[in-house]
Amino acid sequence: AALRLLRRWWEPEMPACDRIPTYCMWTRALCETGDFDAALTLACRAAQEFPREPDILIALGNVYDIHGELEDAREAFAVAVDIEPQGVLQRYNLGAILERLDEEGEAEACYRQSIAAQQDGFVMAEPYMALGALLRRAGRIQEAEVLYGEFLEEDPMHVDALVEHGICLSDLDQLDVAMEQFDAALSMDPEHPGAWYNRAITLYRNEDLSAAIE
Repeated sequence: AALRLLRRWWEPEMPACDRIPTYCMWTRALCETGDFDAALTLACRAAQEFPREPDILIALGNVYDIHGELEDAREAFAVAVDIEPQGVLQRYNLGAILERLDEEGEAEACYRQSIAAQQDGFVMAEPYMALGALLRRAGRIQEAEVLYGEFLEEDPMHVDALVEHGICLSDLDQLDVAMEQFDAALSMDPEHPGAWYNRAITLYRNEDLSAAIE
């Protein structure tokens, strides 16, 4: 239905200010319906028409990513960053691609730049969560704990961040504070498996074996 609506809306003489978001919506709709080849064809056409438009390049990079063409995705996101250095989304997307290409140092830099570019009350969770996970995998638990804490000051109701923060606190032997984070997460999402699992681990570490088993 969305595709039919977009096709009816499309006009050859549509002004650029309307054509750019329509290209993006159409590309996303094709991806959501699983027509990835058509999405790539459309995204490439849009990029040929608007080679300096960050939103178009982000859409192109996302489709390349879906196709598993990581180097092409990397190039699209990198160009979007060059055009709009303060763009939060393209820096995050570039970081995610770099991380999958095992370039973790550059990925970390992109995530941090994406976080630093956020302003005017806008908070995008993804770069915080991605950077936190990268730091934890690298054994930099204290840094990850601080990062999640900073994010939760901006968005204290983010369940996954509460859980990840709790994991870091548990690993740092701050068991009581970790339990508070898991309980806060479960108060908002009572079925969250990660919160229950890591709560049990924390109880075990606190030598409360019966509660951990429950």
